[in-house]
Amino acid sequence: MNKPNTSFNLDVNDINLIDEALILLQHHRTGTVGFEVEEITSLRAKIFHQKQWYRPKDKFQGGG
Repeated sequence: MNKPNTSFNLDVNDINLIDEALILLQHHRTGTVGFEVEEITSLRAKIFHQKQWYRPKDKFQGGG
């Protein structure tokens, strides 16, 4: 029996597209395609918390 693929080769644009699709699904079709709100929210949270936030060191960005 084949093992599931646990290594994915996705770039930033791929992940962004997935996140945008999840947002649309969450807002338009939640509950009608077999997914629960909590599942979509959990997946979006996993994507969010794995982001590497970039802040240029040579430019000041105001704010808190």
